[in-house]
Amino acid sequence: AEFASRHGVIVLADEVYHLLDWVKDGAATTATRRPASLVRFNPTVDGGDASGCCVSVSSFTKIWSPGVRVGWIEAPTYIIRKLERNGYIDSQGGCAPFMGRVLTEAIET
Repeated sequence: AEFASRHGVIVLADEVYHLLDWVKDGAATTATRRPASLVRFNPTVDGGDASGCCVSVSSFTKIWSPGVRVGWIEAPTYIIRKLERNGYIDSQGGCAPFMGRVLTEAIET
C-alpha cells in the first residue's frame, strides 16, 4: 500500500469470497483466521486521508445466495465521494433495487 500511495496507484481487491470461512465449530486460530480486508491497509477508512489507495469491492452473491447482484465498496472517503457523483451508483445501476430492498430488510431485522 505504501508503494502504491507514493506512485498514485489505486489498488483494487475483488473480495467476494473474503467473508466466507471454512473453520469448523468456530475454532479459528492465528493460522486459520481470515486476513484483513485490503482496505484495512489504508491509513484510515473514514477519515478522508488522501493518501489511502486501497479499495475493496464485495458482493452478497457468495455470502447470501447465488444470483444476488448487490454489493458494496469500501475505500478512502475521497474515492467514495468521486463514486457518489456517478449516477449509476446512485440508482443502484438500475438493475437491483428490489433485491437491495430485500437485503436491507433482512439485515435490519
